[in-house]
Amino acid sequence: MLIPVGKGIELDVDVSKFNAEVRDYIIKTGLRNLLMDAHASATKDKYPEDYAAKSRELAERKLQSMYYSQK
Repeated sequence: MLIPVGKGIELDVDVSKFNAEVRDYIIKTGLRNLLMDAHASATKDKYPEDYAAKSRELAERKLQSMYYSQK
């Protein structure tokens, strides 16, 4: 898997070489970043009464969109 790391650099990563602990850390960190990005727009200024609830809604919506849909 080619991973862009900036400055025009791409590293070819063999993800099969990660042990379970490293794999879980990568997944946790990646999911955290994606979900944080998803709710970043729900600020206290924009939603003064319920910004935390709106943040949760946006993060949960993003999470649902990433789940594999079995049809």
